This record gives sequence, structure tokens and C-alpha cells, in this order.
Amino acid sequence: MSHCRILRDLSNNNLSGTIPNFLGRLPFLIFLDLSSNDLHGTIPDNLLQKSQNGTLSLRVGNNANICANGTACGSSRKKINGALLAAIVIPIVAVIAIFVVLFLLLRQKLKGKDKRKTTGPEDESALLENREFSYRELKYITSNFSQEIGKGGFGAVFLGYLKNGNSVAVKVRSDSSSQGGKEFLAEAQHLTRIHHKNLVSLIGYCKDKNHLALVYEYMPKGNLQDHLRGCSCWLFFI
Repeated sequence: MSHCRILRDLSNNNLSGTIPNFLGRLPFLIFLDLSSNDLHGTIPDNLLQKSQNGTLSLRVGNNANICANGTACGSSRKKINGALLAAIVIPIVAVIAIFVVLFLLLRQKLKGKDKRKTTGPEDESALLENREFSYRELKYITSNFSQEIGKGGFGAVFLGYLKNGNSVAVKVRSDSSSQGGKEFLAEAQHLTRIHHKNLVSLIGYCKDKNHLALVYEYMPKGNLQDHLRGCSCWLFFI
């Protein structure tokens, strides 16, 4: 084998591994075709030297992982490893991002449903321009509903005082009232749009769970019906 001058048919032979060093020690070798294989690593220095000085016709094309020196080979491996890493990481990141977006959209949708369940399909409470009181505030304003000044089909009316000292009449729906949440909100919205110097003004409302109430400006001298009848009593209204 040391007297070989030409090694034929080594191309397209699915050869793998590194190029053997002994090939560079064949003194009479003038032609070597290793192209279109799966060889990797560096070309032996003695083969490379013969190829460069013209004593050897060397063909190593179409070997993706072969290189002429260690530095270039290392750079090639880094490129391959980087491309492989990117091919793995990018799809994973994309899938995670899609799941995060879907999760946020679903959570926002569920929050919207919960809000609609609380306030009603048309969010009627948001239509009211007046102040919204909590049931706890009403208890404080009326001293725990201690002074009843009237009663009607909707419920009892209690005298109360705001923090600024203004007196108010708090109309609280009773448990026996036939008026539901929709009717209550309809009345509140209707009263919000009515403004007249001879009518008491609606100051606010309460829609705290099952507690429904309307807070009016207090009329200490009675209502319009009392004045028409000439009544001297100071009940608010029925």
C-alpha cells in the first residue's frame, strides 16, 4: 500500500470518522478523492502540506464537518451547536408565549363574566351617577337604623346624618318587599334623571349583596302629599 499512487472510488462511499494520518505517509500518493462523505475533524497536516505544495491532488468537498485546521473546525462546531440550540429553544419559547397569552385572555374573560354576574348584564350600577354607599356606611349614617320616620311598600325609611352634618332619609328595602334588584335599579336610574326644586334629590344608593337602599335629601317638613292635605306632621314619604 505504501506504493499506491492513486486511491480511487473513495468519494460518495458514506465514509465517516476522521481522515487517517497514515494516508499522509504514503510517499507515492498523488491523488486522493474523499469528497461527498460524512468525514469530520481536521485534515492531517502531512496531507494538507502535500496538497498545498502541489505534490498531492486532494479532494475533500461535501464533507460538512471537515476542516483544514483546529480553529476553523471549532468555529464550525460552534455554529452547528448554536443552530441546533436555536432550533430547540425557539419553538419552546414560542409555545410558552402562546400559553401565557391564552392564559391571560382566559383570565380576563372570566373576570368579565364574574363582573357581569355581580353587576348585571348591562352593568346597571355603573349607570348611576350618584354616590354608592355600602351597607356598613348606612348603618353608621342611621346609627344602626335607630330612627324610623316612614314606611311603604318598598320598606322602612330611616333618618340619618352624613359626615358633613347634612340630614338624609334612607329608604331600605325590606325582606318582604316584592321589588327586586332590577326594579330597584330602574327606580334609582329614574330618580337620577329627575331634578326639581320642589322634589327631594336622590343623593345615592346602596347595592351591597342583598341589601338595597336609596339615600334621599331629607325634607324635615314632610312630603308634597302632606302639604296638599294640610298635614303638620313631618313624615318623609310612604
